[in-house]
Amino acid sequence: MAKRKIRLGLIGCGGNMRGAHIPRLKADGSVELVAVADPEEASAQRLLEAWGADAAYYADYRQMIGADALDGVLISSPHSTHYAQARYALERDLHVLVEKPLTTKARHAQALVNLAAERERLLVVSYQRNFYPAYAYARELVQKGTLGEIKGVVAYVTQNWGGRGWRTVPELAGGGMFMDTGSHLVAAVLWITGLTPVKVSAFMDKRGKRVDMDARRRAGVAELYR
Repeated sequence: MAKRKIRLGLIGCGGNMRGAHIPRLKADGSVELVAVADPEEASAQRLLEAWGADAAYYADYRQMIGADALDGVLISSPHSTHYAQARYALERDLHVLVEKPLTTKARHAQALVNLAAERERLLVVSYQRNFYPAYAYARELVQKGTLGEIKGVVAYVTQNWGGRGWRTVPELAGGGMFMDTGSHLVAAVLWITGLTPVKVSAFMDKRGKRVDMDARRRAGVAELYR
């Protein structure tokens, strides 16, 4: 008997969902796209065109979750909305895959982790560097001790943050470059080294914007523990 496809609802139909997630969902073949939710219907229609099949559209994700029998949701929306959206889905016993960052506040992240455990549902943040061969190889070298004792790690990421959009609006983004793309580096460094930071220092420069455009983070080996 053929394996049943995962009945998925999408929350947020912007460029990241269309360009990053839709091609991979199509290639995987294990997902049935049941419904999509986005305040802008035009964005939803562009996404469905990229998907190549019809699905129910909702302006409100809560209506989508209430109306359709879903197994889970994939969230790709402005950061400040993640907590409410993920919580609403978990409270209705749906699995949740959410774009980074999980939330913009630590207490909200912990609350979601606790709720997912209580409901026995999966809560996954879509960090993907650990699936890249180069990152996996780096982790293997560190874990085997091939590189010796780790004294420090330097990681860089660059991205054009000079344009407009919700990522430069603090009320929507909850932060700037560091919270967004920069968080990939944090996740990768912690995964590769197997270490946990106990103390962090940072320097951030807004460069005239309302959120940080340039961020630097440091966690020395003396401030890490296994």
